[in-house]
Amino acid sequence: MLVYAPRITPRIEFTFNLVLKEWLGIDYRLTSCHYLLEDSLESKLCYSPKQVANAFWVKPNGLLLEKDIHELILETEGTGADLVLFPEHDKSSFSFDIFSAIFYLVSRYEEYLPFEPDEHGRFPSAMSFVVKSSIQDIPIVDVWVQQFSDALRQKFPFLSLSRNTWGGTIHIDIDNAFAHKGKGMIRTGGKLALALGQLRLKDFTEVAGSSLCLAHDPFDTYNAIQQEVVAEDISLKWFLHVGNLSKFDRPVNWRSRVFKRLAGKLSRSGNIGIHPSYGVLDDPDLLHQEVERFTCLAGAKPTFSRFHFLRFRFPTSYRMLMNEGITADFSMGFSDRVGYRAGTTRPFSFFDLTTNTEEEFAIYPFVAMDSALNFQLKMNPLEAIEEIDRLHAIQQNTGGDFSIVFHNEILSDKVPWNNWGVLFKEVVGLMKGEKGER
Repeated sequence: MLVYAPRITPRIEFTFNLVLKEWLGIDYRLTSCHYLLEDSLESKLCYSPKQVANAFWVKPNGLLLEKDIHELILETEGTGADLVLFPEHDKSSFSFDIFSAIFYLVSRYEEYLPFEPDEHGRFPSAMSFVVKSSIQDIPIVDVWVQQFSDALRQKFPFLSLSRNTWGGTIHIDIDNAFAHKGKGMIRTGGKLALALGQLRLKDFTEVAGSSLCLAHDPFDTYNAIQQEVVAEDISLKWFLHVGNLSKFDRPVNWRSRVFKRLAGKLSRSGNIGIHPSYGVLDDPDLLHQEVERFTCLAGAKPTFSRFHFLRFRFPTSYRMLMNEGITADFSMGFSDRVGYRAGTTRPFSFFDLTTNTEEEFAIYPFVAMDSALNFQLKMNPLEAIEEIDRLHAIQQNTGGDFSIVFHNEILSDKVPWNNWGVLFKEVVGLMKGEKGER
């Protein structure tokens, strides 16, 4: 396919490569010469104010020609899965500037603009375009790409296009590796004293037995998770917290023998990344310290990450990760609701709006996190299953990666995770079914 744009910018190069090459599998070339387009016998796409050479025409709204970052007027039409951003009323081949719409969402343009942070210093989900438009539970970018694909097939019946593919990944955040093991004398002694003082003898026995490795620790669910997931050949990723103890960080001491043993075991799976601590957002030196700890434990530097509390900012947090040699991040989701923060289930490259450059750094979205279902949305396990089934059904027509974030406590059956193991098993079942459908 030959693609014509009167002026080719970094934003245009990034977006066309993402949509046409990476997502639709189209072999294409960009040109700013309209004579080449007119003379070409290839399938043609025209991205200009006026149609050229009877090509498939998408009229630009101007966003991809800009260099700066500023407040935008976000004109929309339709609702739900029929919603479009930057609609076009001329007789173009497509009803809206799909490239600007996708760029706006995947670049996270809105997160570069001034905003009032939430209590944890994050971009509030309520301020996002998808939430304001009530489409957060629809992978709207993937819907647009499917509509665009259908329109291209109609115009160019012999054009080779990729088909929708399904994937599923289970992510395990290890915020607190063990309930009792490896906590040290002070923390363990405090729990023992409290349990004894309140005459909770069962709890006292559990703490003492687990701490001395004489009894099973409730949060030591790693073998059970492996057996559930790996047996079905489903992708599994672990995210290890190696930060310091603080108000919002409650990890097991990284120097403890049990923690070292766990890190070594998980590292041998080849699917372990780092879970940067709460404080990293305010102190970049902490990230370097945690990467060094991770490397010491796992025998290799981490290549992927997810921020604890999803506490990160554009573009500084990703720049910090890149400086440490990390090449992918899995934080693109909501901490207080379900849905698609960037409007898509598919991975995409980090485009830094402050420099207008595409970086060799991949961003992987997820659709739901167990803690959001439990704590923020106040669901019980059966309600959570219904919600996950609903999200999965919505995504059926668009494909992509149905990624869910759990914590190792999910199979502990301890407060506040009593009976939540059923949700984990449901997700494994859904992903097993996807494998059978592909």
